[in-house]
Amino acid sequence: MLLAPFVAYKALSEWVRIRFFELQPSYPLGKKWLLELENDHISFLSNYPKQMLSIGLVCAGIAILAYVAILVKTMLKLVWLACLIGVVYFIYLKIK
Repeated sequence: MLLAPFVAYKALSEWVRIRFFELQPSYPLGKKWLLELENDHISFLSNYPKQMLSIGLVCAGIAILAYVAILVKTMLKLVWLACLIGVVYFIYLKIK
């Protein structure tokens, strides 16, 4: 969860460099690992730019899901806190 945005940024920026600026690959995620990952039978792993795009999109998706989950969890805690404050306020009004 902590590294997913960083990996997504590095992979997508590398894809943009290669795809649109036509620069040489810099292998920010490791040359040996990416060369072993290449597979002609799977289209999204067939060459280096497609690998970078796939890795970037998967990591961006993981990061977005993690942050949305944290947001939902925080919102649920705030709803419970609002309910508790409401109950305490109504008890205060009854006592007063």
